[in-house]
Amino acid sequence: QLAIRGVGPWLGAGLLFVNIMAPDGTFDLSTARRTIRHAEDIGLEPDQLVFETAERNQYVDLDLAAAQLTKLRSAGVRLAIDDVGDGYTSLKVANSFKPDVLKLSGDLIAALPSTEAVAIIKAVVDLAHRTGAWVVAEQVESEERARLLRTLEVDWGQGSLFGGPEARPTG
Repeated sequence: QLAIRGVGPWLGAGLLFVNIMAPDGTFDLSTARRTIRHAEDIGLEPDQLVFETAERNQYVDLDLAAAQLTKLRSAGVRLAIDDVGDGYTSLKVANSFKPDVLKLSGDLIAALPSTEAVAIIKAVVDLAHRTGAWVVAEQVESEERARLLRTLEVDWGQGSLFGGPEARPTG
C-alpha cells in the first residue's frame, strides 16, 4: 500500500514492479488481489502493475504456482521473473510462468564481456523476444556495459548508470 500510494501521483503511464513472494512455494493470491485493488483505487491500470517473482522462491509444485500466476494475469497485471540465472530461477520457471519480462541477474551482467555471459544473454534475449517478453539487465554500471547490452538487444537496463534511489521530498 505504501509503495503504491507513494508512486501513484508521479508514475503516469509507467510500470510499477512489485515483488511477489512464494515462501512456501505458492503465492498468496488474496494479498496480490488487494495490491491490484489498491493500485486501481489510486487510478493505476492493472497492466501498470508488474508482479515480480524472486529467485529465492523455491516452487514445490511449479504447475500450481504457474496456475496461480495465470489467475493473477487474468486480472490484467504483468509478470516478471527476477534474477534469471540465479537461485531457483531457471528456464523451466520461465517456460511455466510465461512472463512479460525477464530480468537478467546482476552477477551475469557483471561477468560481461565474457564469451559465456554474452552467449547466455543472447539465448535469454532470443527466448524472451520469441515469446513477446522484454528483457531487463540489472546492475548496469557503465556506458561500456550499456552499449554491449544494447548490441545484444536487451530492452531495458537498471543500475547506478541510470541513477540511484532518491529521497522523497518531505513537507
